[in-house]
Amino acid sequence: MFLNLYTQQISVFLASVSPDMVNFRQTLKSILVKAGLSVIESNENGDYDTELNIMKNTDCSIHILGNSDIYNSNNSFASTHYKIAKDLRNNNYKMFLWNPLGYITENNKYINEIKRDIAENTIYSDLTSKIVFVEDLRSIMNTKSQVTSKTEKADILFIFNSLDHDTSLEIVGMLEDIQTIIKLEVDITTNTDYAEFISRQIQNCKLGIIYFDYAEDWAESFAQQIWKNIGGNSSKVPLLFVANSKHANTENFNQLKKIIPLIVNEKSILPLDIKMYYDNILENNKK
Repeated sequence: MFLNLYTQQISVFLASVSPDMVNFRQTLKSILVKAGLSVIESNENGDYDTELNIMKNTDCSIHILGNSDIYNSNNSFASTHYKIAKDLRNNNYKMFLWNPLGYITENNKYINEIKRDIAENTIYSDLTSKIVFVEDLRSIMNTKSQVTSKTEKADILFIFNSLDHDTSLEIVGMLEDIQTIIKLEVDITTNTDYAEFISRQIQNCKLGIIYFDYAEDWAESFAQQIWKNIGGNSSKVPLLFVANSKHANTENFNQLKKIIPLIVNEKSILPLDIKMYYDNILENNKK
């Protein structure tokens, strides 16, 4: 059984940036696209009205704050996009001001002035994680809905982020011949509340798994949330945290592994690790 929910796609205008943020902006764009958001950009050869026509057909804008104050000038597209967003912001349009450094220094102290100018429907963020920033944006832009699917009996509930779709299905594909698995893809293009459904569904399984390949920031916080929701150490169904060693190592999760069992290994070995862990659960339940 495969669960996946989708809602209307968010259209994001990714504003121009100062030279020191160009590479950073490109990485953010890639994450936005992988998360299923529609990314709109300027070709940087139009006037105010041209840029306005582009931006007003989007749902929100992102303005990355670097070390150069280009927002109080009149000779940059970043400044033009900033001013247009201020004119557009209302209940249907939001502007996101992002300081990815996470703090203010002598080089970017102009941000203090920008923060003083924040009004309704303007969101300032100093989160350093690109993935968490994208999730926050999606959360703000979408109305929350709950998974209403019926629960079913299965051996394993396998939960993964939509960013890790391909490798998740590879692992599940090697397990499905020997175990019944419910696959739950947590789609970060929506603001769907999966917590209540997971709490119900996991009671009909023998093991719950939260897996990640790229989406580390999401996976760790999500695993802790689910662990609490299902009763923590008192839960009758164990929760297992599984990660691809290509992008993770056990030292990254010193706090998490105090409460949730952790397996970090090569992708090709993970199905065997999961089967062995599952067999141990069955053996312990017989005692």
